[in-house]
Amino acid sequence: MVGATLGRIEEYDVFKEDWPQYVKRLSFFFTANGIADAVKKCAVFLTVIGAATYKVLRDLLSPEKPGDNRRSSSWLKS
Repeated sequence: MVGATLGRIEEYDVFKEDWPQYVKRLSFFFTANGIADAVKKCAVFLTVIGAATYKVLRDLLSPEKPGDNRRSSSWLKS
């Protein structure tokens, strides 16, 4: 059974906050929810960033795909 999630993370919006600020908030979300596994962090990140940001990331990584990339943790560095 999955426990309750503490807080929530909105999709990334370049007009509302800069990338380092978003990544810091995401880091707090991971800590508050006990998410330590790198694969799980990557999955949560790819789920919450939103369609527009996912598309940019997908285009930047092409021909690889987000989630398949061995350097996935580098996306979360500010």
